[in-house]
Amino acid sequence: MGDRGNIVVEFPQQAGVEQTPQRIYLYTHWHGYRLGEVLRKSLSRGTSRWDDPPYLARIIFSDMIEGQEQELTGFGISPDLRDNNRPLLRLSWIPGKPSKYAVKSDVGELTLMVSVMTEDGKTLREVFAKKFIHFTDEQLATFTQEEG
Repeated sequence: MGDRGNIVVEFPQQAGVEQTPQRIYLYTHWHGYRLGEVLRKSLSRGTSRWDDPPYLARIIFSDMIEGQEQELTGFGISPDLRDNNRPLLRLSWIPGKPSKYAVKSDVGELTLMVSVMTEDGKTLREVFAKKFIHFTDEQLATFTQEEG
């Protein structure tokens, strides 16, 4: 039972440096259906922290657990995917991607992207975060739905 879902926060890499992406998975056991709304709210509320991935990840997790901060179950943070029933929502900072939406950070200019992906890493849809925060509820539902 449950409605398991994850937001994947993929931290930026330095441009030109070959390395494995560092990710954290923000997990909910019961509220997978809400993750698109949570991410939209968090990105909108945290625009001043788009250049600071650790802070933005914390903002997202805080919004996920809002009102349930003292609960011992229902949410988690992990370096890998543990449990999931839905397409993954991924937040990633892309170095060297030319864009009017780029932000300056300590690793250079980055473009913040939101994507929907499968558990095996296939990207289904991707959009600039700057556009994602303005999605209507209908656009959000369409964007976050499973492939097919």
